[in-house]
Amino acid sequence: VDRRLMPTPWLNKKEFREPLYLLDKPFTLQDDRSSLEKKFPELFRSKLKRDGWQVPEVKSTVPIPGYNIPANADYRTYGQENH
Repeated sequence: VDRRLMPTPWLNKKEFREPLYLLDKPFTLQDDRSSLEKKFPELFRSKLKRDGWQVPEVKSTVPIPGYNIPANADYRTYGQENH
């Protein structure tokens, strides 16, 4: 019983997260974004990149004609031709 919170060797080290204990205190980070950065998140992303942070590329899962699918494509059937 006393070893139940010990990590097991077969767990992937990257995916293992220590459990929350009853005595853990939550903490919050101050939101230091400007009002424009809150309104336009892309400005905040570019600021983070300038400051040296590694920012993942944005990938839209919403089909937008002319942006990530052809302009004349039907979003309901596009990509299903081979299925």
